Amino acid sequence: MEDYIAALADFGKTMGLPELAPDEKGYCCLQFDKKNTVHLQYQPEEDQLIIFIQLDFVDSNHQLSVYQMLLEGNFFNADNNGATLSVQPGNDAVFLTQMIVKERLTFAFEKTLENFMNAVDYWSAKIDEANNLDEGKDVDEGEEEMEGVSENESFFKA
Repeated sequence: MEDYIAALADFGKTMGLPELAPDEKGYCCLQFDKKNTVHLQYQPEEDQLIIFIQLDFVDSNHQLSVYQMLLEGNFFNADNNGATLSVQPGNDAVFLTQMIVKERLTFAFEKTLENFMNAVDYWSAKIDEANNLDEGKDVDEGEEEMEGVSENESFFKA
């Protein structure tokens, strides 16, 4: 947990929050842009950090198209910078989650968090758009590429 505490402290200094630290159980939450509350929970058993956020709810009138979009986004994590999209059973809340192994905490915490927030912005907009679509329109019409993600044909080539 020491690496997590140090990474969070360094991030806090960068953001003007010099006393930023997790609680005794390894939990911390950060709010970005006065709207996105990101939760960070250290998991000592796995020696990793889990970052998660609730993005939105799936509108019951658009479940099929939204679920398809989320599944396609999870395909090789191509549209979410390595994070995973999921839906909470029972209430259709959409979450974005990312695991950070101990080694990434020491050298890539800020970049990983930045990429996560880019995915949050991207998927929040996509879900909002899909939930408000008129029937018969395609979710991907006019879609822009997410920052840090390329739809290059060679993306999956070695």
